[in-house]
Amino acid sequence: RPRSGERAATPERVPDDLKGWLAEREREWIERALAECGHHQKRTAARLGLTYDQLRAALRKYGISR
Repeated sequence: RPRSGERAATPERVPDDLKGWLAEREREWIERALAECGHHQKRTAARLGLTYDQLRAALRKYGISR
């Protein structure tokens, strides 16, 4: 979802803010995986190919909580 004044990235167009766009995609994937794993963090980390500590750091970074 683009922020106010931003255009959505498409396969034909690169995003205006690559780091922001990548962070938003990362957050979406983490939230989706958490939901699929019933919010079980160890299973979610394994599903995403992360260590438990890497997942916990990402949850803090993006302010994701249950």
